[in-house]
Amino acid sequence: MRSRVVVAASLIIAVTFIASMGGAGASTSRYLTSIWFSSPANGYGAVVQTITAASGTSLACTDYIGRTSDGGRRFRNFTRIGTWNCAHAGGATALTFDGAGDGFFYGPNLYESHDAGTMWSRVRTSGRVVDISTIGRSVWMIEALCTPQEVARNATCPLKMQQSSDGGRTWSGPAALPGTSSAFPAAGAAPAAGQTILTRLDQRRGVYSIAPWVTGSVRSGRVQTWVTNNAGRSWVRRDITCAIPTMSEMMAVSPSGVWTAVCAGGPNTGSQEKSVVRSTNQGRTWTFVTGCLRSQPSCSGPLSVGYLGVLSAPSAGLLIESGMRSPLRVSHNGGRTWTSINGAVSDSGDGVVSIQFFGSREGLGLTSSSNLIVHTADGGVQWQTYRARVG
Repeated sequence: MRSRVVVAASLIIAVTFIASMGGAGASTSRYLTSIWFSSPANGYGAVVQTITAASGTSLACTDYIGRTSDGGRRFRNFTRIGTWNCAHAGGATALTFDGAGDGFFYGPNLYESHDAGTMWSRVRTSGRVVDISTIGRSVWMIEALCTPQEVARNATCPLKMQQSSDGGRTWSGPAALPGTSSAFPAAGAAPAAGQTILTRLDQRRGVYSIAPWVTGSVRSGRVQTWVTNNAGRSWVRRDITCAIPTMSEMMAVSPSGVWTAVCAGGPNTGSQEKSVVRSTNQGRTWTFVTGCLRSQPSCSGPLSVGYLGVLSAPSAGLLIESGMRSPLRVSHNGGRTWTSINGAVSDSGDGVVSIQFFGSREGLGLTSSSNLIVHTADGGVQWQTYRARVG
């Protein structure tokens, strides 16, 4: 049973929010946690504001969602979503829209907007929202149905999927998903445990994966993966076959239908062994492209610096890869060779944490550095960076 709690739209700049609650010496910081764009110029940004006492203790965190019309250089017209205890998991961390004015701010909670982001409502779900993917008005949502006790001890619990055909106004399901599933910790996955859970191909077809760090099958080098051609009524297993013992994987599908996966091993002080594999027959077979191999006792291949967290395939040839503590890397030949983009992040602790392309030439990304956005207009050959103003 779902219920909605309306979040009143307060079109205020985040800097005005209860600054007095921290007392003398308190400070306020604001940073982007997620962005989504409908075009290279127009989009939305989710901002968390933290009030910190002079002692360094975080007193309160508040989520806002604002708009931009200049490619993310400045976000305005913020709507306050809710306040939460900074010491625990936040209300939500990921932002997406369906292109028809329906917005979803989620993970682990869910907030929806049906008026292009002006008003947001808290939607009570049956579980913790893990992933949402939209195509047109079709929305697929994966939830982890875990009790608080199971979350506290990171116990295994089932993942289920709900669907909406009207932009999230009504939902059907939940339907059980195949395979072993896991509770997601309150703090989320580790930075080195990047995982693509749900990939939509069209209104009826999709791909669902569970990373080996969840299933405990790291040594196998196989990523449990299923494909549906009937909107989730049935699933066929087609595992990703990696070239190395695999902890996590990211998968991306190009507009022409080429599937590419980057598989990563265990983290080691800012690096992970990685390999690239691809499929041209919808995951039935996989071919090694480049990177580390199982037969190598150790490998510092072209992708090993940094952690895996982002993979995008704007075309069959163009691939973008990055993550925490990782440079922004670009391949123009389907992953055979990669170029690190110098200056795309500000220091070795940062990395691109999300990327969105419009066609095969123009793209925008958000880094883990405070409010830093990267942009390319020539298919990833050159990138510029700028710091967004969020208040």
